[in-house]
Amino acid sequence: MIAIEAIEHFAGNTVSRARRVARYREFFERCHTWLRPGGRLALQANTWHDRGWIAAMLLPPEELAGPEHSNGRVRARLWAQAARGGAQNIREGLHASRKVFPEMFLPTRAEIAQAAQGQFALAGMRRDPDDGARTIQAWLERLEANRTRGADLIGTQAVSDIIREQRTALRFQRERRIGVLRMTFERV
Repeated sequence: MIAIEAIEHFAGNTVSRARRVARYREFFERCHTWLRPGGRLALQANTWHDRGWIAAMLLPPEELAGPEHSNGRVRARLWAQAARGGAQNIREGLHASRKVFPEMFLPTRAEIAQAAQGQFALAGMRRDPDDGARTIQAWLERLEANRTRGADLIGTQAVSDIIREQRTALRFQRERRIGVLRMTFERV
């Protein structure tokens, strides 16, 4: 069984971790009934950084990479920039969640793993951070090249909203705020 970039839509836009995990658990429960013992589920999802959505939105990219990537003086400067950058990230994230994907919230790896517990064992996991950026870059290029046709189909404002969201998603991918996670589960 394969689920590609679907789980992001299962919990709506709730910020409650417990409610999201409960909704993801419903997905795993259904998959459990559809597979025989030993059956496999391949899941690909866009996920927040492992430190969670708040950290992903607010921390400078260097901090997300880990403390070994910055020294004390650099850290102080980064935190000052983070206040401005975090506000912009939240503004852009809210735009995307209201205008383009109103019923979506990205999970974290830990939320997915918690939801699968007792029903599936994790058989493999890969992070492919550059795949997400390349995919969004290709989508964005095609969208911009076909802006007029898109506007004819869905309206100028909708196309502008999608382009803005895709630019933000591309930046978030490149800064490792979000990433592509591929997990393989085995039914227990």
